Amino acid sequence: MKPVLGWILATATLIQFGSAGTVRAETLDYDILIDGTRSGSLFRTVTRNSDASTRIDTRASMVFRFLFLSFRYSFQGSETWREGRFLSAVGECDDNGTRHSVSWNATPSGGTVSRNGKTMHLARAPWPPVTWRSVSSQRTRQSA
Repeated sequence: MKPVLGWILATATLIQFGSAGTVRAETLDYDILIDGTRSGSLFRTVTRNSDASTRIDTRASMVFRFLFLSFRYSFQGSETWREGRFLSAVGECDDNGTRHSVSWNATPSGGTVSRNGKTMHLARAPWPPVTWRSVSSQRTRQSA
């Protein structure tokens, strides 16, 4: 009887608190509106991990219709940050039937970016993390 109770408690603990490496996660759901009509959705999950990294997973899809034409777009990707440093990102999209993929991995001397199977080395991240911090601090000041 005790082993069964132990498994039940362990399972309940994992469900309640998540894996040992996850500190906190929040999910944001958005509707994509075009002229006031819902045309799609965007889901974003921000997970703060015990190793001080933050992972942002994003999934979006939309359909725009005009007369007999329709345009479809979908995206799925994730990015990882630690202490203000952009560590990695990966994303795939379908732009009305044309597929694209992109990834970024930080290295000690900059990073490697791959786009649709072509890879190159960059001396720094594609955009500075200072931009993200300044936007975040402006929002904090405005709400105070």
